[in-house]
Amino acid sequence: MVTPSIHDLINKEIETLPDELVAEVLDIIQFLKSRREEDFLWERVEETYTHRQKNPEDVMTVTADEWMEATAHLGD
Repeated sequence: MVTPSIHDLINKEIETLPDELVAEVLDIIQFLKSRREEDFLWERVEETYTHRQKNPEDVMTVTADEWMEATAHLGD
């Protein structure tokens, strides 16, 4: 006997749901994906913070005007 995959089981269950519940399933899926992405981004933030703590010479402080001047070409 072939065991169905998780995807197959989920698809089979979704096919039996009314549209309102399918919309909720979609919301849950999107939430799970965004949470995973958020976790990934927070890991990057923590890595950056740790790097900056260990290498303060790599951190450059600028004024708002200096930032606008340095990044002006990015708006083109």
